[in-house]
Amino acid sequence: MTTPDLGGAPRPGAGALRLVEGRTSEPQTVDISDYIRAVAFHCPFLMPSVTRRLTGWTVYEIAEGAQATEVEAEVFHAGVQAAEWVRPLTTRRHGTLV
Repeated sequence: MTTPDLGGAPRPGAGALRLVEGRTSEPQTVDISDYIRAVAFHCPFLMPSVTRRLTGWTVYEIAEGAQATEVEAEVFHAGVQAAEWVRPLTTRRHGTLV
């Protein structure tokens, strides 16, 4: 697997995930309804967030031949990117639901 030069810290696992569907409030490629119900049981903020379309979902597929450690690193990287995207939204109306 080739490591692309992204001008920062090296990411040897880059490419381990393939973006299937970019951030959306209603994914079309997977059914997340059971997951939402299961998590909402433990998180009182999820259903109000989903209802107001404040919850963002991004769908990835594990690339063929990707190693578990590469996938783990890329999932972590995607999580950091999502957190940075959400950070400025927390000061807006309904920010606690974002």
